[in-house]
Parts: sequence; structure tokens; C-alpha cells
Amino acid sequence: MAAPRIHPLDNERRHILQALIAGAAFDGFSPISLELAATSLGEQPELAKAAFPGGVTEALALWSADIDEACCIHLAGLPEDTKIREKVKTGVAFRLEYLQPTKEAARRAAATLALPQNVPLSTKLVWNSADVIWRGIGDTSTDINFYSKRTILAGVLSSTLAKWFTDDDADFRATTAFLDDRIENVMSFEKIKSRLPSPQKAVSEAVSILAGLRYRS
Repeated sequence: MAAPRIHPLDNERRHILQALIAGAAFDGFSPISLELAATSLGEQPELAKAAFPGGVTEALALWSADIDEACCIHLAGLPEDTKIREKVKTGVAFRLEYLQPTKEAARRAAATLALPQNVPLSTKLVWNSADVIWRGIGDTSTDINFYSKRTILAGVLSSTLAKWFTDDDADFRATTAFLDDRIENVMSFEKIKSRLPSPQKAVSEAVSILAGLRYRS
């Protein structure tokens, strides 16, 4: 397997992304906030455009990819005898724990990605995250199960994230209970896969769960 390509401005991208996340609670995610992130580091606004020619959504895609990578590493460290149910739950819960220190920024990011023009990207990102979890726990399916598992888990990821955004409890017990119930959907996919819509349509519907957040950003 070829080594992943490294962006020529990778270091700059990482620094700008971190500054963007740090200021998102106040500045949100926009072309202006991306430039502000660069200038807060003592750089020219043009660097932000060079580092992220696709704009703020490209920065959000990088953030999501970083979380996916961290999740994959975390799952690889689970004991081999861990049950699939627990592995899937761990994959979803890990993302919440990872985002906890930047919860308001994550809320603003979800609101931005839920805008109509960004739904194709958010659909892709949530699908990628579901795929990372299944691959991270050793899933090797290639038939309809491949799409069924990822479609259902994409819905679990989106709905659990939306629940977490409204859960102000320090250890988000309500979200954990909600996730436990949703995991049943994942484990029973064999019973419902014949009634599933197309994967792309289903994931788009899952992403729409977050759409209301843009009115509270």
C-alpha cells in the first residue's frame, strides 16, 4: 500500500486548524474565521487560502479525518476477545470523548456541515467515520452487509452526536443510554437490511438529523 500523500503545507494546515477550532466557539466556521485563525498565528490571511483552497469545509474535513485516524488507533488497542457490540460502542463513544474538550466548536462544525450546500460533504464524512469503525474492528464484509453495516452505523453516529450536543451532564449519561439503545440497531442489521433504502440516501437522511443545529449555532 502506498504511503499517504502529505500536503506540502501540512504543518501550516495543522496549526491553522487548531487555531480555527480554538476560536470556533466565538467565531464559528466561515471564510473570515479561517483567515482569523491564520492571523492569530502571526501569519498572513493568504496562508489560510493556500493551506485550505477548498475553504473552511476543507479544514473541517481534515478535522474529521484526524478523529477517524485517532479512533482507528484506539480500536486497534482493544483486547482481541472484546465483543463486536462493545467494539462498535467504543468506536462511537471514543469520538465523543475526543470532542469533549472542544464541544462547542464541534457543535458549530456540525451546524456548518448541515447547511444545504455542505450536505454532500457531511454525508461523505459520516460514511467515512462509520467505515473506519467497522474496518477498525476487523470487518471484512464485501457484499450487501458492507453497505448495511455502514449505513446503519452512520445513522447511529449522527443521532448520537445530536443527542450529545443537547446533553450537558458531565459524563453524558443520557447520551450513553441513548447510544446503548442505538447499538441494538447495529447488531440487528441482518433483520432489517432487506428494507434499507440505498446507502447514499440513508446516510443523507442520517446527516439531516443534525440540520436543526444550524439554527442554534
